[in-house]
Amino acid sequence: MDEAVMRAAFEATVNFFDRHAEAKADLQNRFPSLDYRTVSEAYLAACKLREIAYSVAEKHRDGIYSIEAALLALRTECPGFPAQVYMEPFNRGSFESR
Repeated sequence: MDEAVMRAAFEATVNFFDRHAEAKADLQNRFPSLDYRTVSEAYLAACKLREIAYSVAEKHRDGIYSIEAALLALRTECPGFPAQVYMEPFNRGSFESR
């Protein structure tokens, strides 16, 4: 999937926290050429990334993962996002899991 769409999908999980219908509507407005199914898939992938980032950040805090291992875990479990995007969910997960 397009990297811009995936980046925007993750941003939507932050900007519209738990307001899923609004988040998907925002994505659809930002990418009007995409069908609803594609928008939904991108958003669901971003939600999964955010959820897994929480647990990965906890493992990092507990000394189980180095930062490199944590980012690798995110890339492995949630592929399809631009490489530079993974640090943001890790940082959010670190903040939210405190």
